[in-house]
This record gives sequence, C-alpha cells and structure tokens, in this order.
Amino acid sequence: MKGRMLSSQEVTEILDEFQRNQPDLYAVIYGEPSDGLTKENTDMANLYLDLCFDVIWIYRDAFGKPPKVSSGKNVVMNSLYLLDSELKAFFKVTDMDETLRRSLEKRFFNRIVETGVQIELMRYLQDEVHKYASFKPERLTATSLTYCLLFVFVRLMNDLYDKKN
Repeated sequence: MKGRMLSSQEVTEILDEFQRNQPDLYAVIYGEPSDGLTKENTDMANLYLDLCFDVIWIYRDAFGKPPKVSSGKNVVMNSLYLLDSELKAFFKVTDMDETLRRSLEKRFFNRIVETGVQIELMRYLQDEVHKYASFKPERLTATSLTYCLLFVFVRLMNDLYDKKN
C-alpha cells in the first residue's frame, strides 16, 4: 500500500535510480521479458511492470536500497544460469548426474525456505495476477508466463540482496 501511495515523480525517481544502479536487473523488467509478455497479452505485461515495481518497493522498504551493481558483472546471468539449472533438475528436463540433481533440487528448496519473505511475496504476486486475469478471459492465457517472470524477478532480487549481505 505504501508504494502505491507514491507520486508518479517518486516512482520515476526510484526506477531511475534502479536503472542506474542495477542496469542488468532493470533490463529484466523492461527488456525481453516484458516484450515477450506484451506479445502474449498487453494487459498482463502492464501488470508485470506494476508488480515488478511493487517488488522493488517491498525490498527497499524491508531491506534498504539495493547495492549498486555495474553492468557487465554478469550478476543477473549467473543467477539465471543457476536458477535454470535448479529448475531443470527439479522438473527433470535434462539428463544429469543424480547426485548433482539432488544437490540442485536441495539448493532450490533451501533458498525458498530460507527467504520467508519470498514465500509471502510470491503469494501476494500470485493473488494479484490471478485477480487481475480473472476480469478478462483473454488475460488468462498469459497468467503462467506472468507468474513465472515474476518468480524469476523475485529470485533475482533475492540474489541481489544476498550479495549485499
């Protein structure tokens, strides 16, 4: 609620600072994920943008400003590679050594359990996506993609703040 009470100027300032200090993570919001979601459903893409701001606001409010990360450090790509490996292990998408698979699955679940705020946040995001999509049937086709992109963004924010600590 606090974040929604901000003026458009305050929102712009927060997003500008985020773009300057976390350029690769900013691209996850306004780059290809958003573009891909727009192709699926423009309404859901707009919701994704709004909810990403909510995530930024929640993290800032709870943990302070995120650390500055210069572009090119591959922080986002390293996190995405690890998440990709964890999800592939979990869903058994690819063949891999069973010891490695169990290790990646364990890491995936441990990271979810360790960050209690993430679970509550994901519930909030899921509820918002479901509620918004329920108003127009054509939005329903993009709910899974929206939720998935939000999950990835929250995970990236967790990784960013883990590095801060």
